[in-house]
Amino acid sequence: MMDLLRDKKKLINHEVEMYRQGGDVFWASLNCYLVHNEQNHEVGVEGVITDITSRKRAQDALRQLQSYLQNIIDSMPSILIGVNTDLKVTLWNKRAEQESAFTAVEAEGLPLEEICQLFSPALYLSQLEETFRIGKSTRLRKIESLKKGTDGRSRFFDLMIFPLSLAGTSGAVIHIDDVTERTRLEEIMIQSEKMSSIGGLAAGLAHEINNPLAVILQSVQVLSRRLSPDLEKNQKTAEDLGT
Repeated sequence: MMDLLRDKKKLINHEVEMYRQGGDVFWASLNCYLVHNEQNHEVGVEGVITDITSRKRAQDALRQLQSYLQNIIDSMPSILIGVNTDLKVTLWNKRAEQESAFTAVEAEGLPLEEICQLFSPALYLSQLEETFRIGKSTRLRKIESLKKGTDGRSRFFDLMIFPLSLAGTSGAVIHIDDVTERTRLEEIMIQSEKMSSIGGLAAGLAHEINNPLAVILQSVQVLSRRLSPDLEKNQKTAEDLGT
């Protein structure tokens, strides 16, 4: 402390750990200055020592909570983007970093339409404005991304925009889920249903065609038996008729 005082002349809100008489450690804030005599010799220190242990604990707890919440946000498989009413980024999680060329630190304060490279701004700006206007969440489904997959195929995302209102500020949170695989499975199911329908139609047509064919076939079989020269009765009848 003396070295700092000699260097800076005074200490303002200087936080240090100190010991109580019983040996317990506590946090203190120092506001003090050196006292000199007429010969400019150091004769003492005057100031105030404030116990800030409770405040430090509250700050530590707040930092831990912030770290915990940030870990939750960064661990989510979804993209989370926060914006203020000027559409400047206030939140950019790890998943958003992976889908862009910007880190969270770089993205903060930048216009959303400049750094969100997944979609054309025209697709979501109107929805954002609608969310701000009505104060309710809005949803966009199966939005095709400008960014293709590693296989060169299209990617699709669902967007949910939540209004955010805090003391003295407002904005929105954009929750983005990659639904590419689900969309592809749905397309496969739709194609399967189409093929199933075609199969059912073909079976129905075959059944309807088979009914008259069965009657025709039965009649042909009867004619074939009646006209067969292999049967003795047919031969006798033919002789009797002279044919």
